[in-house]
Amino acid sequence: MKTLRIMSLALVLVLALGFCASCGAIAKNKLVGTWENDLVSYTFEKDGTGKYKALGISVDMTYKIDGEELWVTRKVLGVSVDESYTYKFMDDQLKLTSSDGTEVILTKK
Repeated sequence: MKTLRIMSLALVLVLALGFCASCGAIAKNKLVGTWENDLVSYTFEKDGTGKYKALGISVDMTYKIDGEELWVTRKVLGVSVDESYTYKFMDDQLKLTSSDGTEVILTKK
């Protein structure tokens, strides 16, 4: 009986881990594309690269999703700038909230 409980618990843990891993993949797939507002634009490619545009300047970036956080690394004048955001999809909009509480709402192009 104890062995059955241990095996059941192990199965639940494996399924939970698989579910969490697939959530990140779903979020990444939903993120792919160009999101913009009047001030900024983010283009997310499937391979974890992209472009960030602001004030008429475009820079390369990489990104990754870790749970409910979106990590973006931009190369600005040869220097890597790392930022993390919590993100929320709202129909055709994406809300990014930085660690200082600043919110940006972007619309999918």
